[in-house]
Amino acid sequence: MATKQSKRRSLLIGGRLSSATSNSPSTQIDQIQRLSETDLKPLRDFNATVTSYPMDHPYTLIVLGAFTSTSQSLVNRANVDKGLSSLFNTIRTVYEFLTEENTRKKIDRKNVPPEKNDTLYNRSYAYNYWNATYDNRNDPEDLKHITLHESTKASLDTLAKIAQVTSESTRFIKDYSTTKRYWKRTGKDINSETESIAKYYAEALSYLMQNFRDPKAGDSKVGDSKAGESKAGDSKAGDSKVGESKAGDSKAGDSKAGDSKAGDSKDGDSKAGETEIKSHLEFGDINLEGLACADGAGLNDILTCLDGTRTEVLTEIINWIHDTNESVPRILWLNGQDGAGKSTIAHTVVRWFTDTGGLGACFCFARDRLAERREERIFTTIARDLARGDPAFGRALADAVSKDRSLKTTYDVSLQWQRLILEPFSRISRELVGNVVVLIDDLDESGPDTSRSHVLSLLASTEAIHLPPNLRILVTSRPLPDIKHVLDGVSHVKIVSLDGILEESARDITFYMKRDVVRCRDIGIMEIEKVVERSAGAFECARLHCEYMKRNRPGQTARERWEELMDLEPKGRRTLMDGALELVLEGIIPNDRLTVSRFRNTPTRQTSMTWGLSLNLCALYCSASKTGLPLSDFAMGRSMIVPPILNGA
Repeated sequence: MATKQSKRRSLLIGGRLSSATSNSPSTQIDQIQRLSETDLKPLRDFNATVTSYPMDHPYTLIVLGAFTSTSQSLVNRANVDKGLSSLFNTIRTVYEFLTEENTRKKIDRKNVPPEKNDTLYNRSYAYNYWNATYDNRNDPEDLKHITLHESTKASLDTLAKIAQVTSESTRFIKDYSTTKRYWKRTGKDINSETESIAKYYAEALSYLMQNFRDPKAGDSKVGDSKAGESKAGDSKAGDSKVGESKAGDSKAGDSKAGDSKAGDSKDGDSKAGETEIKSHLEFGDINLEGLACADGAGLNDILTCLDGTRTEVLTEIINWIHDTNESVPRILWLNGQDGAGKSTIAHTVVRWFTDTGGLGACFCFARDRLAERREERIFTTIARDLARGDPAFGRALADAVSKDRSLKTTYDVSLQWQRLILEPFSRISRELVGNVVVLIDDLDESGPDTSRSHVLSLLASTEAIHLPPNLRILVTSRPLPDIKHVLDGVSHVKIVSLDGILEESARDITFYMKRDVVRCRDIGIMEIEKVVERSAGAFECARLHCEYMKRNRPGQTARERWEELMDLEPKGRRTLMDGALELVLEGIIPNDRLTVSRFRNTPTRQTSMTWGLSLNLCALYCSASKTGLPLSDFAMGRSMIVPPILNGA
């Protein structure tokens, strides 16, 4: 995930220097300025009034929560180096901007005229069944789904970028004394470097605030070069080894990530009004080369909740992340049956969190990668990703491994937990900006019970009770007996079960299906309700049903395909989801030796483009073909080998 985070953070913005940067810091280095009540007033005003902002959508909640965390961090600090007084003044203008009435109005979906509000219940979708027509505009269940209008979503996206730059500016302020020492050792001009970075952040924030007020003002091309020579999102988070991730033009861990100044990199591909965020956090003195980490264990951008669904669960998790109460459980276990949507919910939250400037790490287990024994590298990988996002944690981690090089390759999970997670956090907890979120996804996918027993014992240990108050660990899995036995009843573990909210799940699945099969003219509300009932809270099961019904097969109607699905019956280990999966795959791809051979030797993404399949189905089919099993056998044995992207998401 850290790879994507560093790319997301490269913000190359055109615009004029804000007046806040007009004072040169050349005569102010090494002087500490105590922040007065007047200095902090805009931040305190925002913190006092933010509860009155419209926060009925979880995305709004997490964006505003990011600003609250950053402002509280600065209020608690109460001083800055005078060399950064202009940068702090820029941050003050951000909070003055946030308290403007127009800012509130633009993120309030209720201010959008109903006829233009992009919500399902305001569209004239009709579902035909025989001679009856079902008009969903008057369905009270649909009225419960809160979706964002396009303009509101665009405003929130811009605010998220502002939150990200504000958070990074604050990290730079808090880490400034260490950064100066590094610059001094490497012969850099401290005044010039400080002025350049303060100017960059001021320009970035000024541009974004203007773009929020008037989106048309951002219709000029932004920047002219690539940050790290790749676009944000081009690679999977966590897929690269230490030192491979680029921030600016330099390697994380053993090179100078702060060497490039604003304007040094190109992004010739960026469209009008788009922005990229360029990190100016200094990682040059952090060397983590050789740290044994798992590849491809990071955040999955494909997993995203449909707008308007899972609102209650998303809100509960976001509130838990931002809860400042000392007694809040540090660990949240999100559990549910196969296909309930656990991973989709978790990845949505963590992506939103990191996109608004939060520090996060993600570690995903996978059934099809059991041979890698990922559990032996879980905390080295998490520690590396946290180090890439925060220089203070990175230095604490680098110090630990420099004193004991065996920590870089140890497979002792308990030692990793103690020396690479707990000890660095204990050293820098007060220096962090906001909370830190660590996602351990699909813990049940690690393999046999013994593969996760050590991880579970650490999460349930008395040491975990005393985790830093700003650390949150989100764990997802099925409620398997061994996991339930360890985590059930533990005081510092909050439990959220998707199997306990089946009514909400059914409502959300209905909402999803009405949108997804809207073009199937002979599929009406009765058919949808039947699928929802049979899915029993499993989003993935409903999605597979929709996939099959939408397929255009000559001589067969959508309702006839629906009837095929209704004829499926669970048998032994074969569930309704297995049966639907088998129908979908066999209806798309001929199950012959030549086709299977081609799929076996074709990369998943290329397969998707060639055959017009979703990446999920391609990943599943490719895994099936490589085993040499017939599709039916593979579907029945999916509990052993199905890829995590489809498995429970």
